[in-house]
Amino acid sequence: MVTIDEAIVSGALLVPHHLKIDVDVFEHKVLTGASDLLGNSTLRSILVEINPSLSEHHEIIFGLTSLGFEYDENQVNRTIRKEGPFQGVGEWIFRCKPIYACLTNFKCASYFGSAGNTNLNILDHVLNRIRSTEIKECPFPISIVDNVFPAEYYSRILKNFPSDEQLVSLCSTGRASGGPNEKRRVALLSHEHLSRLSSHQLAFWTHLRDWILSSEFASAMLHHFTKYFGPRLHMLSIYDDPAESIHGDALLVSDRSGYGIGPRTDAPHRLISFLFYCSVDDKSKHLGTSLYSPRKAGMICSGMLHHPRDESIREELIESVPICLLYFLKLIDLFTELSKIQTRIPTGILLFTISDYQKQSNESWRASFAAIVSLIILDLMLLVQSCQVYS
Repeated sequence: MVTIDEAIVSGALLVPHHLKIDVDVFEHKVLTGASDLLGNSTLRSILVEINPSLSEHHEIIFGLTSLGFEYDENQVNRTIRKEGPFQGVGEWIFRCKPIYACLTNFKCASYFGSAGNTNLNILDHVLNRIRSTEIKECPFPISIVDNVFPAEYYSRILKNFPSDEQLVSLCSTGRASGGPNEKRRVALLSHEHLSRLSSHQLAFWTHLRDWILSSEFASAMLHHFTKYFGPRLHMLSIYDDPAESIHGDALLVSDRSGYGIGPRTDAPHRLISFLFYCSVDDKSKHLGTSLYSPRKAGMICSGMLHHPRDESIREELIESVPICLLYFLKLIDLFTELSKIQTRIPTGILLFTISDYQKQSNESWRASFAAIVSLIILDLMLLVQSCQVYS
């Protein structure tokens, strides 16, 4: 049997603009063999027969919407059989959202099979919690999501969180220099770092890595924030191969007494940062993340430089409380701070980021310039939006 992707690669089939699938129950298998096509911006729509009584078909709906496709409920309702042996079955038309079109080139991995069926319930819960929580736009686009994990799953996170002996200093990973970074202990969700864990821990964090670094999660989050950084990705695509640009990174963090960083903006390559707080209780809630805006009009920072606290205005403290997620965009005037820890209580964080890494080439300076310019444009867009809100 030849898959759609194989037929396209062999030249037997041109990349289609539209796809119709009606193979009686096996539609999900056809789409499994078309995962590369689903990430191709040439594909504009998919017509597929859906039987809501089949769990595999629910995964089709979940997967296609995660990849930026949408459907019209009125269109679906008009095609559903009202009686007979195929009652409830209908032809669903999925269309790529126009604003999402520039993102469909940015591949993280193919959707179908990437997260694994055992992780779909957890992923579905996390995405539903994120989507149902409002994005606060003033003064910065951020979201604070409570109960982001099911309670039982969160207890497993705490139970399997690495001990201090299983972690390494952030400096030893080559991601930071000395000073307070020696007090930040981490475990990357990589084979090398996970191999230090027990077999039970290894199994748990491998499964978590599979869904948090899956294209389902990344694509859903890119789409969730499209209106904010769509122009940035579009500009970057001019200077780089978009299929190789978007990357995810995840690590476990435990900060010890003496760790703290002053106000700074996030690294230039980052698009979104996710901080899943892994606290046992609310005793360390004051050790959360502070958000600052510049005190001086026009003050910006492309990324990573630490600034004196008196140069910024503290807007909000996001408390480190159990089962809570804070996520925010990379902006050139959003400064974050982690206050210096004065207690022996360690703080745990599952840190996940989506970034646009440009290839190192003679054109890389242009990509960097494009990133900074697009960030300035983004800030201007947000300023205009906030003015409209208060006008």
